[in-house]
Amino acid sequence: MMLRSPQPRSSEKAGRSAIGSKFVVGGRRLPSVLSKRGFAITDFPPPVPRDDYDVPAPAPVPVDPWALDGVQRTRPPFNRTAIWGFVLACVGLVVFGFVGALATALCGRALRTIRRTGARGRGLAIAGMCIGLIDFVFYAIGRFYLG
Repeated sequence: MMLRSPQPRSSEKAGRSAIGSKFVVGGRRLPSVLSKRGFAITDFPPPVPRDDYDVPAPAPVPVDPWALDGVQRTRPPFNRTAIWGFVLACVGLVVFGFVGALATALCGRALRTIRRTGARGRGLAIAGMCIGLIDFVFYAIGRFYLG
């Protein structure tokens, strides 16, 4: 909010103090007193320290999505086929060749198994399929078009 002074009075024009003058804040006139530095000091009392400060409650414990009915269970293991497919896809980027097609096939098999069993590793299987497919496409381009 911007403080602005109303039209100066004749006493203010003569160089007298602006003590007791009114300031307009947001369209309302507030009684105030100017300090020596020119800042408005309002007639509000200072804040009172509170002794009845309530300590906030501790944050709730995060819920494990695998803990159904409040019973803590272990998470399912990663699908090993997904891991091997991802590793083969990454190796295929360096080696080039038919390794990308093998990695894509392994990751596809892993995705079917993950859907059926609920094991972890779906992201690895999808990433392995994408990388293996890109690897195989580069292999095919290099083999058949570049000689």
